[in-house]
Amino acid sequence: MFLRPLLALALVTSSFVARAQLFAWAAPVGYGVSKAVAVDAQGNVYACGNVNTPVDFDPGPGEALSPPGSGTNGDIYVVKYTNEGDYLWHYVAGGSGTEIAKNVAVDGNGDVLVTGYFSSYFDWDMGPDTVAPGAGYYDCFVLKLSSAGQFLWLQRITGPGEDQDHGLAVDAANNVYVTGMTSDDVSFGNGDTTLQHGGGVWDGYYAKYSAAGAFLWAKSITGSGMQRAFSVACAGDRLYLYGACKGTTTVNGTHTLTLPSNPMATYLCKTDTAGEVLWLKSQSAVGDMSGEVVRATDSSVYVFASFRGTVDADPGAGLLELVPPSPTYPQTLFARLDTSGNAVWARQLQGNIHFDCVGDIALDPQGGVVVTCAIAQTQDYDPGPGETILAPLQANDVFTAQYTATGDFLWVRMVNSPESFDTSNGAAVDQLGNVFMTGTFSDTAVFYPGPSDSLYSDAGSTIYTVKYGVDLTTALRETPPHATLQLYPNPTRDQLTLTGAFERGDALQVLDAAGRPVMRLSAQEHVMQLSVRDLRPGTYLLHWSGAKGQGSARFVVM
Repeated sequence: MFLRPLLALALVTSSFVARAQLFAWAAPVGYGVSKAVAVDAQGNVYACGNVNTPVDFDPGPGEALSPPGSGTNGDIYVVKYTNEGDYLWHYVAGGSGTEIAKNVAVDGNGDVLVTGYFSSYFDWDMGPDTVAPGAGYYDCFVLKLSSAGQFLWLQRITGPGEDQDHGLAVDAANNVYVTGMTSDDVSFGNGDTTLQHGGGVWDGYYAKYSAAGAFLWAKSITGSGMQRAFSVACAGDRLYLYGACKGTTTVNGTHTLTLPSNPMATYLCKTDTAGEVLWLKSQSAVGDMSGEVVRATDSSVYVFASFRGTVDADPGAGLLELVPPSPTYPQTLFARLDTSGNAVWARQLQGNIHFDCVGDIALDPQGGVVVTCAIAQTQDYDPGPGETILAPLQANDVFTAQYTATGDFLWVRMVNSPESFDTSNGAAVDQLGNVFMTGTFSDTAVFYPGPSDSLYSDAGSTIYTVKYGVDLTTALRETPPHATLQLYPNPTRDQLTLTGAFERGDALQVLDAAGRPVMRLSAQEHVMQLSVRDLRPGTYLLHWSGAKGQGSARFVVM
């Protein structure tokens, strides 16, 4: 291990509100940058970014070292942990240049998709086969690994200028969608499609690949100023694209926004899965504004943006004005929209835009939203009549907060460090509501005040992934009574009867009050008995996941 847990709090403190989440574990890695985190249906955790020195990916007593000589100028990494934070595998690739993974996602088969950009010639396959395309100034990649971390396929996006991939999404058929931007013409596949640059500073693009890695199509986002594509979300047969633009902006040659050359504004675009535009809208502020992240369900769209000055957070015809405390200090907003792009609600927080992505949002199983971001000033995280005021230790401490589907505050956690420029770049939520975030810290970080294993120290910029587990005794939001899982008698001493829509072979899991799995088994059909006599008295959660859906219910052992 390159990091060590400290046994005293020293001069570092951490502020928190004990509402719903308990610190579960942190997995520090070593010198580098972490950009994104994802979870699969089984609750396994994936993080990606780049490492700048050889590192140990195993947060436990074992060692999982990156290859000798790796990380000289920044190499791509992907690491997989169990839900309990145990190391499973890692993938590292890179050459003499700078390579960075910007986003990670998991498809329905458990295979892992990664996107980002690279600048040198190297072997992407750690096995016997070699896939080693040369790079332009910066070229983009779309990489697929198996659930065991084995190389499956690679697609390159290339041109004579600088190309950057940022957004990544996977649909129900395991097709892959990416968004990015380029400073010149850009080609996809084996040169089958080339998008002509529109003459501005940046053009955006979005593209689709099959589950097997075949290039399907690419579309352009062009204009007279600057068009930057940061995020894509897929919900059913619809895509949502989110980014930043100046001046006239046209998507796929069919829909155009006419905007001033300054300041920068957002664009939000809805398309079908063939890339055809359904609508194109924008948000703008007094100062610059950038659309950073979009997430979507069948009924709602959630966006996360940075801005300066008063902003209209509604991309639709309505006005939803947010007035920041300072007209010049950078702010962030997150908003819920309907699928026509009209605002339902919006919330603002002070933030920081020193980095190319200010943070992330993730959706929880109840339709709420988790927000993580760098923070530079004391602020109230509760938009309601209550107050939850926390102060960073230094500029760019980071926070993670959760809000309900109606935008009401639930809880907030901060990671404090005595150094500046700590980041929180990725957030994810598993099917049980456990929250994961990833980023970097410098010097020392406190993830939770108290347990020695929540405090870590190292020199330089250190990668971390952290889990905050559901506190079932105080914060459980159960499946509604009419839903698919019922337990009785409850409370019980030795046996539970389970009824529901589960089928034979579906996965059942029992978790304790700290969110730790204590029992795993396969379901029988519709009605079954479960012995709990070996469980200690306390509150537990039974979670079911299968082809027909999922459900959770609480029970008490006396």
